Amino acid sequence: PQMDQISPDLRAALSLFLLATEEASAAFWAMDKDLTIRCIATMGMPLSNGKVTWEVGRTIFEVFGTTDVRHPAIAAHREALDGVETTASLDGEFKGMRLRTVPLLDNKDECIGCVGVLSGE
Repeated sequence: PQMDQISPDLRAALSLFLLATEEASAAFWAMDKDLTIRCIATMGMPLSNGKVTWEVGRTIFEVFGTTDVRHPAIAAHREALDGVETTASLDGEFKGMRLRTVPLLDNKDECIGCVGVLSGE
C-alpha cells in the first residue's frame, strides 16, 4: 500500500520508530502471512541484495534469493508467523548481518504477518 493507504496510527508508529532509529543502518519491513512485503523502510542500508530490489510486493524468498525454507532468514520469518520471536546471524551474501523477526498481531492477538529488521551485528 501507498503511505496514504496506511492508517494514521501505523504512520505515526512508523515515524516514531524511524526517528528513534535515525542513526542505525538497518532495513525494516512488515509482511503478510504469504511472506510478501507490505511496508518497508531503510536507514542507511541499500534496498537491494544485488539480485533483486527490495520493495512492496516482493516475497521474502525473492529478497533473500532462495527457495529453501530451511534458509535462516526464511525459517525466521516462518517462525514469526507461528508466534515465535527470533534473532538469526546470517551468512553468505548477508554475512555479518543480524535478522530479527517478530509476529505481527491484530487487535485480537491473532497473527496477521510478521515484522523483520535486518542490521549489522
